[in-house]
Amino acid sequence: MIKTWTDGELVADARAIIGESPVWDVQRRVLLWVDILGRVLHTHTPDTGANESVELAEVVGAIVLGPDGQIVAAVEYGFAHLDRVTGQLEPIARLTDSGGPASRMNDGKCDPTGRFWAGTMAYDLTPGAGALHYLESDGTVQTALTDVTLSNGLDWSPDGSQFYFIDSMAGGVDVFDVDLHTAALTNRRRFVDIPNDEGIPDGLTVDAQGYVWVALYLGGCVKRYSPDGTLDAVVELPIRTPTCPIFGGENLTDLYVTSSAMIMADHSDEPGAGGLYRCAVGVPGRPANRILT
Repeated sequence: MIKTWTDGELVADARAIIGESPVWDVQRRVLLWVDILGRVLHTHTPDTGANESVELAEVVGAIVLGPDGQIVAAVEYGFAHLDRVTGQLEPIARLTDSGGPASRMNDGKCDPTGRFWAGTMAYDLTPGAGALHYLESDGTVQTALTDVTLSNGLDWSPDGSQFYFIDSMAGGVDVFDVDLHTAALTNRRRFVDIPNDEGIPDGLTVDAQGYVWVALYLGGCVKRYSPDGTLDAVVELPIRTPTCPIFGGENLTDLYVTSSAMIMADHSDEPGAGGLYRCAVGVPGRPANRILT
């Protein structure tokens, strides 16, 4: 029987153009997330209900945590340190210019070894113009995948042997075998198909039980799939444009979901779009992997 949650609570009415990359900071007990095109770093504190924001000088597609609460960001040109107080960015590494269409970083996460993986997309969504990259501890950038259109959600299985990845224009979620020692991805196959009428697969997260939670942009929900790809549960939201789920809260049993207020041709504006939502699903997530340098 498929479980359904319908009690998603709007905890930050931020009106983000593209809310993305939620990260739970265990030490500070706060939820960090970004508005990519709005160029804002948001911080939500569940204990007090407070929401704070810092303007950013650059487009930031994803953030991860580093040592001592540092933040490392995937920015338009590559990777950079991000000061959570001032919003200032200090470059770490730049992507090699391919000479293709104008592009930017999108979603990203750290793997269990501390590599920061993040993908790119062309602003005009040129097919195949994006790629998936990762930042090594020595500051070098490697490319894991090419021929990507809209690099999006990604995460690893609890044992680190499987890598889940979404190219939003490909109509589903793929899974790879991964060697964490070398970062090599092999045996790509389809994990689950997402029909067009269910929404566009966007961000994803893997919980402590190895189940995969996928935000469906324009589908108004987050769906939970078992490790064999069977639909297990649905979190229904009061907006059509969820973008990325992550677990947070004291026991990592609250599902937080970012969303987008960007107006599209087939989407009229709606109250609460672009906000941060929370749903007490009671399923344990996992602490965020951290970058090591």
